[in-house]
Amino acid sequence: MAKTKSEITETVTTLVAQILEKEDTISIIPAVHLKDLGMDQFDVIELAMKLEDQLSIAIDDKEIEHFDSIESVVECVAGKKVE
Repeated sequence: MAKTKSEITETVTTLVAQILEKEDTISIIPAVHLKDLGMDQFDVIELAMKLEDQLSIAIDDKEIEHFDSIESVVECVAGKKVE
């Protein structure tokens, strides 16, 4: 069964919290920009790699360039077949 957008959002926020070493995901909402959370380009690449591994998907480098908010990451992932 494919993951819902809500499940994908939860996965993305959990991974962002892990990368940033945050204990909770309260401040990580869909509209927040990754830079505002303190993520740099290397953190974004790490996020993409973790999503690829965890969700068994492929994320193109061009898609990663458009990762500017949690919502943009979720939209990209939701557009793929995520089991």
